[in-house]
Amino acid sequence: MQPPFYCDYGANIELGERVFFNLNCVVLDVCRVRIGDYALFGPAVQVYTATHPMNAALRRKQESGKPVEIGADVWVGGAAIILPGVTIGSRSVIGAGSAGDRALGEHFLSSIQPFIWRRSLDFGVIEEVREISARIRDHFAQGARLGPGFDLKRGRGGIREVEFFAQIQQMIHGGRQLSVRAPATLDALEALIKADRIDPADARALAEAETLCVVDHLRAAHVDADTLEIAVAGICQGRRRAPFWSFLFRLRH
Repeated sequence: MQPPFYCDYGANIELGERVFFNLNCVVLDVCRVRIGDYALFGPAVQVYTATHPMNAALRRKQESGKPVEIGADVWVGGAAIILPGVTIGSRSVIGAGSAGDRALGEHFLSSIQPFIWRRSLDFGVIEEVREISARIRDHFAQGARLGPGFDLKRGRGGIREVEFFAQIQQMIHGGRQLSVRAPATLDALEALIKADRIDPADARALAEAETLCVVDHLRAAHVDADTLEIAVAGICQGRRRAPFWSFLFRLRH
């Protein structure tokens, strides 16, 4: 611990092994604060368990608290504020200056839904997304050939193009059809099939190519590679040669 360090009681703080607090940290421990092994706290981090009623009259008479749980190997950046009742999972990283309140976060996500999933859509937005995809494709296509070393993430027919295709369909239909609002690409493709928004054969081709790219993604992660590249020439032959390129961004209206 790097002093100074401030707390309410100290008795309600439970620390794992090798926890480190940098200078000027504050823990208001009117309730339990449990911190896992090897957690790191930057300067001026504040952890609050104390809270008060929202009603002004009650605030004059009452104070309450909610426990805080912080897992192992968590890194909390400087000046972050962890609010009452928050749980932070192991191996998480909390950015400097962040504030954590689950209820407030859920309220925010709920409030912005109409702006994410708009019931009426300007198709100029879709054209802009297509232009972005084309620029990315053109940039990474320079000198690129399908075969060993081909970029599976950003190259033509790669992960990003599959994601863009699915997301555009979701943008068009998600404002009125809640069922297509799946966050994962493969789930989104399945939901779009069930909603009769994309052809099942097209979706299967996209899903097959996406799965192939993800497998190579895992391989790249295993060797800590910076880019996702096709490892062997055989992967580019036969029916695995991304059969969906001809219809990418063909929109059904």
